[in-house]
Amino acid sequence: MRQLYLAALLVLFVGAGCAYAMPPYLELYTQADGLGGDSAHRVCIDREGKKWFGLSGKFVHVSSFDEVSWESFSLPTSNWLTDMALDSAGRIWVVSTFGGNWLLQDGKFQTSILPQFCIFSSALTFDLDWHLWVGGWNNGLWVAKHYASKGWETWFPLINEAPWAFALGPEGRVWFVTSRYLYGSREGETSFETFYPWPGKDFVDMAVSNTGRIWLISGSCNGFGGAAPIIYSDDAEEWSVVGYPELSSKTETGTCVAIVGDTGIWFGFNAGAFWYDCTDWRWIDLGDGLADIAVDETNGDVWFATWSGAVVMRGGPDAWPPVYMEISPIQDPADADKRAFIMGDIWFEMDLNLDFYLAVEDAHGNLLFAPQFTPEMRPMAQSFDAAIGTVVENYPLLELDLSGVPEGSYRWFAACTHAGTMEFASNIASCEWQFNR
Repeated sequence: MRQLYLAALLVLFVGAGCAYAMPPYLELYTQADGLGGDSAHRVCIDREGKKWFGLSGKFVHVSSFDEVSWESFSLPTSNWLTDMALDSAGRIWVVSTFGGNWLLQDGKFQTSILPQFCIFSSALTFDLDWHLWVGGWNNGLWVAKHYASKGWETWFPLINEAPWAFALGPEGRVWFVTSRYLYGSREGETSFETFYPWPGKDFVDMAVSNTGRIWLISGSCNGFGGAAPIIYSDDAEEWSVVGYPELSSKTETGTCVAIVGDTGIWFGFNAGAFWYDCTDWRWIDLGDGLADIAVDETNGDVWFATWSGAVVMRGGPDAWPPVYMEISPIQDPADADKRAFIMGDIWFEMDLNLDFYLAVEDAHGNLLFAPQFTPEMRPMAQSFDAAIGTVVENYPLLELDLSGVPEGSYRWFAACTHAGTMEFASNIASCEWQFNR
């Protein structure tokens, strides 16, 4: 194997082409698996860990998954499903465009108790006392709260926008956001305070942390360097803009926010999601069409509703290294007994400084490290900067001169460590290669 030589040192991966690709450790569920359709745009997880997905398209469905089997329910409407939430009994509630408000009960969706005046329903939630809140538009914004004893209490703020999302503050205050405005319920009063968050445009989702910090994400870049702005405030008056890594077209459109206790926060965009643990950023590439995110508190699994189906990251970010790679040997079909390549697919999910190792276990069980193929453990490339969000596909890591190489079974290994250390930043990728002349 000592006659093998390096033809392409990776300057490293950074110069390789980038593409949308889903990391291989993510699991995708589609209609073929039992999901009610292939375009999911809402996800909820109940206290038992059952997942609920809202799907719209030719038909409107809600699908549930208990990690064993899928069950799907059709809504008696062709309108677009806009939001869904779980009540205190774990029942799923759904709102759809043009006044549809539905409750899954006795195995089917039934029309529920939405006020008669509504035309367009856009969002719903339950407050800490499990009162139902619904918002929509009818020649102006409306928000309604339902009491079991006295029916609906309704507000009509004078603004021609629908509420896109509700959120609850730690003290039980109800918040909702429109494309330009933020509203917060007044304690003990039947009214809302109105706020105009900077930059005050195109908001699509919100969340409130257990400290009361308010987070808003915009649905468009608004001229902010091609990236949709994220802003936050501790008092709804003074706002700060979050500086996060820009990934060109991948972050042009914000879609959702999901807070995970004191651990961190997810920010969803058109092509994937950022995980922010309050220190570092990590990008999870999901292709195109991420719409919603939910975290299973029973096991840490992160579920994504996407246009391609339901996607899960088992165990969440802590269960997987921030660099993931796969390798494979390819013999040159034009010269199979003289030349071959070790190919790599690599996902860089954080800004990191790395060392790259490539080694082979030969037919006699000797472990040899590229590029010199000696037993001394040394990196093939040292201290290179990997850029967050870079995806490398089908890249030739090594060209092999096969002259003099004996036939036999060879196993190749590749890994990245943090530069200057043996602390792994990636999985250890491996592949079996049977060389025959």
